[in-house]
Amino acid sequence: MLVGNDKLEGLIFPFTSQKTVFPFLDLRGHVFNNGESAANAGIGLRIAPSTIDVLFGANVYYDYRFIRSGASFNQMGCGVELLGNRLDFRLNGYIPINTHKTLHTDLYDDYTDGYYILHKKYGSSMRGGNAELGCSFIKSKIVDLYSAIGPYYFTDHFLRNRHAFGGQFRLALTLAKYLSLEGLVTRDSLFKTRAQAQATLSLPIGCKKEQTNKDKRLSQPIKRYEIIVLDNVNQWKWNY
Repeated sequence: MLVGNDKLEGLIFPFTSQKTVFPFLDLRGHVFNNGESAANAGIGLRIAPSTIDVLFGANVYYDYRFIRSGASFNQMGCGVELLGNRLDFRLNGYIPINTHKTLHTDLYDDYTDGYYILHKKYGSSMRGGNAELGCSFIKSKIVDLYSAIGPYYFTDHFLRNRHAFGGQFRLALTLAKYLSLEGLVTRDSLFKTRAQAQATLSLPIGCKKEQTNKDKRLSQPIKRYEIIVLDNVNQWKWNY
C-alpha cells in the first residue's frame, strides 16, 4: 500500500552574519493520508573553515510519530556530516525514548470451561543508524543531479530479536533551486524492498539572490530518517 506524505519544513539560520560557524534550527511536520502524523525538531551547526572547501556539521533531533491506533512514539537522533564541493558524507544514529506501545488487544473467551485466547499487537520502535556517501554529478545554476548510497541497520529486542540490515540508493534532481524531485530505494532483510518518491517546492526567505556553491551547501536540508522506524510484534496467550 502506498502512503502519501505532506511535509512542511523550515530550516532557520538565525545568525547569518557569521563567517565560519552557523547554528541552525530545523522544524518539520508530516501528515499522512492514512491518518498518521510525525514531527521533527532539531538544532545543530555547520562550520565553514576558510582554509578548506569542506563544511562540517553536527545535529541533535527529537522525533515524534503518531499512528492510527492512538499510540505515539518518541526518539532522539544525532548526526554528523561532511559537505564537499562534489562529495558528501553523513552518519546518523537513532535512540528510542519509549520502546513499545500496545496497538490492539483481542480476547477470545467464548469457550467452555473458562478457556480463552488473548492476542496483543505491539508497536516497537527500533534503534539503529545509517550512513550515506553522496556525489553531485551535475552542478549548475539551473540543474543539480545528485545521488547517494549507503548502509543502514536497525534492531529490536522486544519479545524477540529482529534485525534490519540493508542499504539504500537515493537520486535527486533539483531544478533552478526551487523544485526538487527525489527517488529512494531501500532493501534489507526485514522490510525487504521499498521505493519512495517525493517532490519538494522550496521558498528561500532571506537568502542571497546569487548563491555560491558554499552558500548552497550551507542551506541544504539535513538528510536523515525523519520517520521513526517501527516493527509490529504479535503476542498470543492461552490457558489450555
